[in-house]
Amino acid sequence: MGQWLKKHGWQLLLGLIAAYLVFVMDLGGHSLAGHVVRIAQTSEVRQLGSAVVDKILDVASEAKRGVLSAIDAD
Repeated sequence: MGQWLKKHGWQLLLGLIAAYLVFVMDLGGHSLAGHVVRIAQTSEVRQLGSAVVDKILDVASEAKRGVLSAIDAD
């Protein structure tokens, strides 16, 4: 355990500090994680998510068409 702690002690300490900052520290009534959750529940985020999914589907469809046309050309 001592060797492991010597090797990973700083990483462990920084991880604990990061977890505290994200989940515990109060930032205006909520933690950072609480703010992210509240923002994620807004209609704007749902609209953004839909737009991103639509774009990914369009790109995937174009890629599929390109692969199929390349296969048919051979």
